[in-house]
Amino acid sequence: MIIQTIFAGKTFSNLDMTPPKRYNSQALNVGFVEFDTDSKQKAATPMYVTIQAAKRMALVLSMFFFVTTLFPTLTYSEFYEYTDEHGVKCFTDDQGRIPEKKVKKLRVHKERFDGLSDEEKEALLKAEKDDIAQMRVKQEEDMKQRADKQKKEDDDKAEQEKLKKLESLKTPVSITDNQILVPVTLTNGDKTVTAIMLLDTGANVTNISDNLAQQLNITDGKPSAARVANGSIVKTSQAIIKSMSVGPKTVKSPLITVMKHNGPKLRFQGLLGQDFLKHFQYTIDHKTSHIIWKE
Repeated sequence: MIIQTIFAGKTFSNLDMTPPKRYNSQALNVGFVEFDTDSKQKAATPMYVTIQAAKRMALVLSMFFFVTTLFPTLTYSEFYEYTDEHGVKCFTDDQGRIPEKKVKKLRVHKERFDGLSDEEKEALLKAEKDDIAQMRVKQEEDMKQRADKQKKEDDDKAEQEKLKKLESLKTPVSITDNQILVPVTLTNGDKTVTAIMLLDTGANVTNISDNLAQQLNITDGKPSAARVANGSIVKTSQAIIKSMSVGPKTVKSPLITVMKHNGPKLRFQGLLGQDFLKHFQYTIDHKTSHIIWKE
């Protein structure tokens, strides 16, 4: 069987691959291979290549690469891939050698440099290189812009959260004639009432009016007595309620004093004493009329 090494329609060498009559240990069985040759036999044929034939094949391949390197214009990068009627995939660069009726599938492989001169190839490669460089620069700029945008969004979000937290630590109050009136929320059982109370750092215990005690449904207070500002002793009662809150700060189960009020109506319904205030650090902002609580 004669095997022709053909590329670009040119025959570089003929190899006599006829199996030797006597096979020895130097014979190399390479299996079943079908070549695109002038042979009329299309089925897979067993081929035995001797060491000498292998050397000759290597020589032919070396010549092929030598010729294609020195004379690139002799070669073409376009080649064809087809599957014959036996399901064997074949490759050739000569379209005339493709069977017309027995081909199941034909595919043409083309090189993007086909038909271009060396100068055109160089210009194309340079243009592609410049495009890649520009794309890389643009990608880096886009990444930087996205990173800057994300950083700004994160900073803005952090600032908003900070401001929100600071606002939550502020409690608006009313300051008149050096009196600080504070909104206090008291809960007793299922009753919750928010009342205006006078912040009094001199009072050891928080006390509320009997009217506020009625709103909270405090009826089982323990009888007691307290000394008022003029030095007199008045009857009071004490009770433990569920909670007492000012802004974000809360004291659970505080002991409060209920005191009956006689006289003109006051602007507040009790005194917020040290039994609540001692648990927290705070400052009074007289300009903005706020209590500023520390975390």
